[in-house]
Amino acid sequence: MSDSTEDGGKAMGKKGAGESGSGVNGQIGRMLVRAIWSQEWSAANPGATLEARKAAWQEARPLALEKNFKSCRRAIAILQRSGVTMTLNKDATTARAESDSDDDSDD
Repeated sequence: MSDSTEDGGKAMGKKGAGESGSGVNGQIGRMLVRAIWSQEWSAANPGATLEARKAAWQEARPLALEKNFKSCRRAIAILQRSGVTMTLNKDATTARAESDSDDDSDD
């Protein structure tokens, strides 16, 4: 079965709870959900380690996305209608992905 639609566009695969957004706005929405969760979790767990935060995020991610993803996407849309332009800096996202994989390999 092809991943393309009849008009040649990419078919959207099924995602986890709260992850219906695709593209840059979807990525930014997920990043916002994680950033908000991280701030709240860090305030509630001031002495926690990086490993504890990562483990807690893996457990909390599905519920956090289900609860907050739509609100973050709406906030992005409102900001865009107000003239705000959002982009992802590929160098920063690549560096972060490499950093995250380096952190995981330290175990």
